[in-house]
Amino acid sequence: DDGDDYTNMEVQGTTSWSSTQGNIASPKCTSNSVAAEENAISSYWEIFSDRKTVVLCFTGFFFHFANANVLLVLGELMGGDNEDGTTKRSAIPLIAGAIVLAQFTMSGATLAGDRMTKGGWGRKPLFMAGLL
Repeated sequence: DDGDDYTNMEVQGTTSWSSTQGNIASPKCTSNSVAAEENAISSYWEIFSDRKTVVLCFTGFFFHFANANVLLVLGELMGGDNEDGTTKRSAIPLIAGAIVLAQFTMSGATLAGDRMTKGGWGRKPLFMAGLL
């Protein structure tokens, strides 16, 4: 029967076709269809065509453009000028420290997010702390 090879699963208005082999529930067992849809593997097209993913990518893209400019201006302001008008180099260690501190902070946030996710909290509390 051709109906046993593929099943049409509808979850909250979205439709996808999944194979019934492996971990996907069979068409005869409808109680596991929601769990099967959550565990189904998404294609790259589904992920990158999602509006939330596109917004996140553009936000990160423009953030890094803004951050690069601010870092240069901050270095110039922190260093100041010599008496003859040339820029001091005293801000170089401060800017390097800011970059390294940002990397350590991201590493710590990744570990905290992993522990919160495994503990059942998810990443939302960490995101809220970052917004504050």
